[in-house]
Amino acid sequence: MAQAGQRMSVRTSAVRGRLSGLRPMLSLVGSFGMSPVHYLQYLRVGKARESLEFSRLSVNEIAWRVGYQDPGSFRKVFQRIMGLSPRHYRRRFGVARDG
Repeated sequence: MAQAGQRMSVRTSAVRGRLSGLRPMLSLVGSFGMSPVHYLQYLRVGKARESLEFSRLSVNEIAWRVGYQDPGSFRKVFQRIMGLSPRHYRRRFGVARDG
C-alpha cells in the first residue's frame, strides 16, 4: 500500500488489484463521468480543502501533502475547481485561527 505522500500509478494500483491498466480507467470514466486525471484532481482538492479549513499548514505544504510536486499547478487546479484561490478559500472558510 502506498504511504502518505507517495504516488501510486493507475498501473500499480491495477496490478495490486489484479486488473488490467485500462479496466480501472474505463470504470472511473463510466462511474464518475470524468477522466481518471480529473477524478484524482477532485479528490486532491477535496483533501486540500479540509487542510485549508482546519489547519495552519502553508499552501505549499498542503499542495505537497495532497500529491502535487508543483504548488503553482496545485493553485491553478484548485482555482479552476473551486472558483477561489487556496488563499482566498482559507480566508473565507478557514476555522483554524491564531489566537
